[in-house]
Parts: sequence; structure tokens; C-alpha cells
Amino acid sequence: MYYLVIQTMGLKKCIDVSNENVYESEHLYDCLQSKPFDDEGKKALSVIFIRCTSAPEFLRRAIIYSD
Repeated sequence: MYYLVIQTMGLKKCIDVSNENVYESEHLYDCLQSKPFDDEGKKALSVIFIRCTSAPEFLRRAIIYSD
């Protein structure tokens, strides 16, 4: 599984989960979503910059994790 995670004020929040690594920079994602996520046993694969549907004019840093 692959997890798209953003961090706000030190807290990690998973906004999307997928069976494949489909995440790409500058794509739109719903950053208000919150999926269950525990980073124990998961590996950070890469950092991308996404756009949130609530504020698409800004880029936001996101980390892709995999287990």
C-alpha cells in the first residue's frame, strides 16, 4: 500500500491510500480527508508538492510512504 501524507504543525495526516504509487507532483488532492495511518513499519519513498482542492493556487509538501 502507498500512503500520501501531509504534515501540519508536526502532526502527520494521511489524505489518500492506494494499492499503487499513483501520486504525482502538482496534482489536486483533497487535503481535508483523513485516513488511518501509523508510520511504524512504513518507509518514506519520496517528497512531492501537491495542490489541495481547497486552495489549488498553493503547492504543499507531501510525503509518499509504503509498507
